[in-house]
Amino acid sequence: MVNQAFIRNIGILAEEHQAILERATIGIAGVGADGGMVAERLARLGIGNLKIADPGLFDETNLNRQFGADLKVIGKNKAAVIARIIKRINPLIKLKLFKDGIGPNNIEKFVAGCDIVIDEIEYTRPDLSVLLHRAARKNNKYVFLGINVGWGANLFIFDPQGITFEEYCGLPADIPFEEVRNYSIPLDRFCPKIPEYVSPSVIEGVLNGKEIPSISPACSLIASLVATETALFLIDNKRHFPVVPQYIHVDFFRRELNVGNNR
Repeated sequence: MVNQAFIRNIGILAEEHQAILERATIGIAGVGADGGMVAERLARLGIGNLKIADPGLFDETNLNRQFGADLKVIGKNKAAVIARIIKRINPLIKLKLFKDGIGPNNIEKFVAGCDIVIDEIEYTRPDLSVLLHRAARKNNKYVFLGINVGWGANLFIFDPQGITFEEYCGLPADIPFEEVRNYSIPLDRFCPKIPEYVSPSVIEGVLNGKEIPSISPACSLIASLVATETALFLIDNKRHFPVVPQYIHVDFFRRELNVGNNR
């Protein structure tokens, strides 16, 4: 019998689909701008098990876009705050928190048992993404990496048997985890189409290490895109999924939705 909390899903989802989601385990590394909202979308879809990792603390600059951010949680751990909210949505959900984030000492524990791993790690921490992707490949898990861009969003799906994160980003295949931060990931890897409506000076600032601008509609967009593709991946094994170097691109400013190829 379907939990009453998710009865309105039925009709779009079949009851057997809802049961698949309830049995699924999803790991989300990073629950800030995009990842926190991904966790909320998945919880409302009825995912039964979530692992969420983030060492970050909410601050005032998060208020413009991050799920769970308000004045009462400034200075509090993001993973813990998101977990409390999700438990209020579905008290039956099983949560495992990694309030210190992911690292060499816990990455295997984080990935173990996951059906899908979601990479919402800060763009400035490619070392942690390398760590996550290597553990996922070792365990034959797909990694979904979503990023908001301007008024839009891009989703990259890494097949554990396909192109690696390192190969896609132009990193040496055997680079030690500790050395990854010495490399810069080209902007076009995850933003193949730089929005023409964003000032060149903003792009230059990002390339020089300034924080990436981000707005709430785009965060909502990537969260919905990641949650949708995650759910459909779990319930429809005949559906075609574009994997890297292909990616899914949406831009509300341009009113675009397409599958690109970033070879």
